[in-house]
Amino acid sequence: MGTQQQKIVGLGGQDWPPLFAHFYLTAARTLIAASAEKALPDVALPVLYTQRHCLELVVKDLILGCFHLDEAQTVAGKQPAGVQPPRHTHDLLRLLEGLCKDLARLNFHVSDELSAIDSLAKQFADLEDESPERFRYAYVEEFKNGKAPPTGFPEARSVDLGKLQRELEQVFSTCADVESGASLWRRLYDKAGCLVAGALNEGLISLDQEKAKGP
Repeated sequence: MGTQQQKIVGLGGQDWPPLFAHFYLTAARTLIAASAEKALPDVALPVLYTQRHCLELVVKDLILGCFHLDEAQTVAGKQPAGVQPPRHTHDLLRLLEGLCKDLARLNFHVSDELSAIDSLAKQFADLEDESPERFRYAYVEEFKNGKAPPTGFPEARSVDLGKLQRELEQVFSTCADVESGASLWRRLYDKAGCLVAGALNEGLISLDQEKAKGP
């Protein structure tokens, strides 16, 4: 009997980057690549959930980036646009609608990136119409008039996991890749950083003032 191989990983700490969207993107990619063709049906729902959650995190990260850019503009003496942090909701289309409004308030014009996110979000929204619990449970445990609700995906349908993954990879690359200076996420934070640096140079704020505010 062979020895079992330990697979221990570290989580958390100051040196651990919380790149959650990247984590879920990698998980979906790895699941698809590691599964034989005949095994794909057994991992389809976990893959869909992981892909969908990655997209939700991408959108929420961008909303947070808009919020921080708005804060930076305020620090630089500009009129605040009223951007708020991400809402506590899982509704992809509602979140995307909020992101579009936030970017418009900040005069950030990125129609190509938003169109790609919109296309993917609508595909997942269509799938969720058949699985109201976002691919996590067979059905919602809520009985109406003494009858159990229908299970998820009551009608047979086909899903191209590879196509969804390719589109998700592209959305992540253009919108959320922190290592790419061309990604929307980096552009939001780079602009915020320039505004804060400018405010420091002009004496509008000081590091001592910012430290005094606390976390």
